[in-house]
Amino acid sequence: MRRIILPAVLVLLLWPTVSSARNTDRCWLSLGVVGGPAVFTEPELKDEFNIPVQFELELKYYLWKPFSIAGTFGYLYGEGRPLRAEWHQQWVNYDGHGVSFWRGYTFGVLGRIEIGRYWRVNPYLGGGFGGAYNSVERSGKLKGSAISDSNGEYVFQYPTLVGFDFLLNKVIAIRLEGRWTFMPTNDSFTDERRFDFWSALIGLQFYF
Repeated sequence: MRRIILPAVLVLLLWPTVSSARNTDRCWLSLGVVGGPAVFTEPELKDEFNIPVQFELELKYYLWKPFSIAGTFGYLYGEGRPLRAEWHQQWVNYDGHGVSFWRGYTFGVLGRIEIGRYWRVNPYLGGGFGGAYNSVERSGKLKGSAISDSNGEYVFQYPTLVGFDFLLNKVIAIRLEGRWTFMPTNDSFTDERRFDFWSALIGLQFYF
């Protein structure tokens, strides 16, 4: 992993010196919308929810030169095929695969160092913190009888990110971003597993 991360950080730091197209169109306020697939890091959740998706809307403000801060609102969704569920405070195994749905509603603050703010191609890195409401619903059959369980909880989330945007014109930029989000949980509906996940996001950034 270090062999990948260290060269990526080096490229980000050197990019302004090797880029040839200076641009001053990224003004103080912008609106962004992104979406893309995600993958859980916990093996059991990864097996249950094959490819969840993440969507996010952000309002970003430049504090000073390359430093920006953004408020975010997001939605997470996944459909799964669980092998077990919590039933009367005990975990039971379904007769076969059941059906499950994961929904998350997120909000938070992201800080970025945008070392290419004044260039057409703008690489950046950053991180942030916030909260989320996660809910999981599972249903299936146990000894021929249908059973289901559902639960939800409020949790903290801590995303880290790296990405870039590319200006198409004075207003619109294409944005590509990779994230790792740390999302701990204390509730038994995930068997006290964390909802940590990787995500690859693509979308548009609008500069006003």
